[in-house]
Parts: sequence; C-alpha cells; structure tokens
Amino acid sequence: SCIRRIRPDIIYTQGIDMLFVAWLYSLGKKRKPKLFYEVADVHSLLIDPQRGMLKKTAQKLLVRMDAYLCRHIDLLVNTSEKYYEVYFSKFVLKDKILVMPNVPEPSVFKDYERKVRGIFTVGFIGAIRYKEQLKMLIRVAPKTSVNVFFAGSAFDDEIEVLSQNKDWITYYGAYEHTTEAAKLYGMVDCIYSVYNADLANVRIALPNRLYEAIYCELPIIVAKGTYLAELVEKMGVGVAVSHKDETELEQVIKRLSTDKDYYNGFVKACRVHKKSIAIDPYNEQLQLAIDAVM
Repeated sequence: SCIRRIRPDIIYTQGIDMLFVAWLYSLGKKRKPKLFYEVADVHSLLIDPQRGMLKKTAQKLLVRMDAYLCRHIDLLVNTSEKYYEVYFSKFVLKDKILVMPNVPEPSVFKDYERKVRGIFTVGFIGAIRYKEQLKMLIRVAPKTSVNVFFAGSAFDDEIEVLSQNKDWITYYGAYEHTTEAAKLYGMVDCIYSVYNADLANVRIALPNRLYEAIYCELPIIVAKGTYLAELVEKMGVGVAVSHKDETELEQVIKRLSTDKDYYNGFVKACRVHKKSIAIDPYNEQLQLAIDAVM
C-alpha cells in the first residue's frame, strides 16, 4: 500500500475509519508512526440520543471503537473547544488536545471583493443540509424583500426544486472552494448559518462559515442555543435566532437589510476580530506539536 511504501513518521487522519486504518498499519511495528487524529465534526450518531435498537447498538460500538483507538493517538486536533468538553474528555487526556478552528487560507480570498450594490442578499454557502432551516429562509425572504443565494453540494434536489421559478432565489449548486469561494462571498450581504440546534453535534460545532464571514466582513445569522451563537454574540459579528421561529428570522433580516447602522456595527466587529482568525499562529502550534512528538 501507499503507507507501506512511504513509511511515515506521522500519520495525520480524519475520521474514525481512517484512524482505524492508521492504527492497523501501526500494529507490530517496532517504530510505530505517531498518530494525529483530526475531528472537524463530531457525528450525531456519537453524541445524540438514538432511537431504535439498531442505532443504539451502532452508537455503543462506535463510541467504544473511538475510545479504544484514541488510546493510541499522540494528538487530537479539534475544530471546536466544545468537542473535548462534551465528548473526548471521557477518554483523551487534555494534554493531547490541539484546537485548530476552521479558519480560512488567505490565498482563497485574495481576490475577494465586497458586494456594494444590488438587492440585499442573504447567502447560504456550504453543504446543503439542515433543510428545514433552509426552507424557513425561503419562506421568510419574500416578506422582507431580500434575495436568497444558495451555493453548495446536496444529497438530493429538494432545495433546488423549491428554488425554481422564484426570481428572488439563486441556486448556484456545487462549487470548488479554493477557486470559487471568494467570488461567492462577494455575491452576498450576510451569511445564513442557522442549523438544527435540537442536535447535540450542532450545538457544539464551529463551522468554517463563521471564520469566512468574519474574514469577508459579512454579518452572520446563526441558531440560538449553540456554542456558535455564544461566540458570535460575544464578538458582535452577527445575530442569533431561534432555528424554528420564522417571525424572529423575518425581523432580523428586515433590520439587517434596512438599518445601516445596525448592519455596519457587525461589519466593524468583523474587522476588529479579523486578526484573531489568522491561520499562521495555528499552523505554528501544529508545528510545535509535531516537533514535540518527534
């Protein structure tokens, strides 16, 4: 296999399946490679209550496997501080944790130009999921005289179909992040990142939309009751709404699109916090972690 040919000193993995493969490779090796395990998203199956015998059994097996494999890792890389607090603290020592948020590579946004004209546009940029919250946006938008922009890959065409024959919705579809993200963020006035906060993994995740919105100086709308909302409100870079309350969402969008002082307050806060999401300090921390285990 490729790993056997390379004989790496460190294997950096994402996902429990790849960690399992890396662990298998290390078995029986006199000089075992160091295992780095990155978790960008704690799957709902691991931390949300499951219904039905099959899902409950699957959850128990996955958690046990995760716990066992994590005994053999040298570094756990999390994109949210809450992942350790809520889940990994049960079986990973704190000195093995490195938090690396999903901050953007500056090169991706080097050609970014802020939208300066046209109808106020609320953008959802990312994988098309949590569809009930996207449908809520579709229903609310006509009441607020704003446009809606969707960009991202989807498992089905439900949101695309709902967007058809509506001149106030643009459905862009799948995109290549490295080459197209700057252009897409330049087509919207604020970012919509409201997910289903009934799910435990949603309540603790920090999506890259947060950091990209800050970098592009765009206010972000998020779901109440989440760690994301806690940070957004603390930094003042956006506003939190109920993931089920259309009236509240309508009021927020109306104010963002009509009250310039209100809107610009979030823009200024994004500008202030832009330095704190620079990627270089996080890469330096990762390099120090690599040096420490070698």
